[in-house]
Amino acid sequence: KNAFSELHIKRNDEVGILADSMAKMEKDINGYITELTSAREHADKMDREANVDALTNVGNKRAYDIEAKRLNESKTPYGIVLIDLNNLKGINDNYGHENGNVSINTICRIICRVFDPSSVYRVGGDEFVVILENDAYENRDALIDSVSEAFLANKSDESLAPWERVSAAVGYSIYDGSTDTGVENVLQRADAAMYENKKSMR
Repeated sequence: KNAFSELHIKRNDEVGILADSMAKMEKDINGYITELTSAREHADKMDREANVDALTNVGNKRAYDIEAKRLNESKTPYGIVLIDLNNLKGINDNYGHENGNVSINTICRIICRVFDPSSVYRVGGDEFVVILENDAYENRDALIDSVSEAFLANKSDESLAPWERVSAAVGYSIYDGSTDTGVENVLQRADAAMYENKKSMR
């Protein structure tokens, strides 16, 4: 990296001129590599930040869209869980939007505790999607039961503030290669199941 500059050749002839030129070129190249590396790291950081929800630090809608495209191209077995926080508007109206954000983060922490956080996406104000693949796909029923039970336990925990004692409706569906044309079909069924769950909770 600094082979020429470390030679310390001090001669007033062609060898000295060549050594000085090579040392200067080496310095310029090193500077260029440093700038290029810094720019690449900055671009990678910006790309990561563009895919992360600022409030919850899970994937955002853009990140979910990228994953949905991947799923559509791979056609591997997967499931989609749709989770919707209950009564966010009431929490915002009664306790303020700051505490409404606490409610959203509370639900998100429960989701990430049950599921792999890297598979969790906040796709709307109070709506989360979880993509189930591999072991999570195989164990989907147990995971759905676990997250539903966790929401019920959280809702009944009287030690929490009112805006922390929140629950959520859950719906899920799996990809059916014989009928589904893509992720949107699976998401629609998960959405319908989630609203049925929300109605039953009311």
